[in-house]
Amino acid sequence: MSRPGVSYFEVAKAVEQLIASGQEPTIERIRVVLKTGSNSTIANHLREWRDKQDITKQIASKEHLPEELVGLLKGLWERVMSQAESQIATIQGTAVQTNAELNQMIEQQQKENNRLLQNEAELKQSVYALTQEKVVLEQMLSPTKTTIATLESQIVGLEQKLNEKEIRIDELHKQNQQIQANLEHYRTAMVEQRQTDNLRNEEERRRLEKDSADLKLANKTLEQEKNDLDKKLIKLQHEYDSLLLQNDSNRQDYENIGLQLNQTKLLLAQKNENYQNWAAQYEALSLESKAQIEKIMVLQTEIAVLNKQLSMVESQLDETIGQNKLLANEKWILGQEKAQLAGELKQLHQTFLKKAAI
Repeated sequence: MSRPGVSYFEVAKAVEQLIASGQEPTIERIRVVLKTGSNSTIANHLREWRDKQDITKQIASKEHLPEELVGLLKGLWERVMSQAESQIATIQGTAVQTNAELNQMIEQQQKENNRLLQNEAELKQSVYALTQEKVVLEQMLSPTKTTIATLESQIVGLEQKLNEKEIRIDELHKQNQQIQANLEHYRTAMVEQRQTDNLRNEEERRRLEKDSADLKLANKTLEQEKNDLDKKLIKLQHEYDSLLLQNDSNRQDYENIGLQLNQTKLLLAQKNENYQNWAAQYEALSLESKAQIEKIMVLQTEIAVLNKQLSMVESQLDETIGQNKLLANEKWILGQEKAQLAGELKQLHQTFLKKAAI
């Protein structure tokens, strides 16, 4: 930054120094004292000083004041004015800079305001879009809720049917226990009455083995039907899992259906457990029958009263076969109802797929 030219106050001070030292103030001497300034600037200030000296003399003579006092007051006034002008220039420069900074801040605030207005518009648009999406979802959920209510009523009906079947199976289980008690009574009677001939005993043993084979075949058939039911249940579970995956967005709404299906599965598991208990009892009965046959072969000397007891055994075994047939028939009915249930669930699955596609 270049140094500014000498001021009038500096020239006037240099002139006063020269006069105080007894020298005539000239441009060259003033320049020597100030060590700066151009000749033209110093000449102008020197001329102004001389003009003011004439005015000072006039003021001093007019006011009857010492000329030195008037000169001192003028110098003091000029110094004050010079400092005031310098401060004014500084204040003006600071005001200009502050004004520029304020304008820049105002411009930034306007940009920020425009950005906030744009964000507000985007938020309003997002709120409107979410509102529309909410309305659409509510419209989609309305038929789904109706379907769920229908499913709940159907599941209640199925539970009632399963309860009825459970009662029927319990009755058959009690009848089976009665048969087992009769067979126990028969075993006790056999021990007490040991008279019959070897040929009749062998024929009866063969007939019992044949009946046992028939029972095993019937049991195998029942087990096959049970396996088929288990496969159908697994298939239904897979279809239900696929339905849950495809309707993940409505998972909360379908959890109740899943819970009710689990309850149905628990009921079916209980039925399977009852069936397994019955099978175990049947196996124990078969083992006991084999043991009894072996005892019959050993007790060849005690065959006198077996004819009468064998007739009882025949009637009881016929009753057992009849009960097994009833169980097989009930199992077949359960299979038919389970197939109907699978068809209903499959139809519901297709309905859900169509609604999900919509």
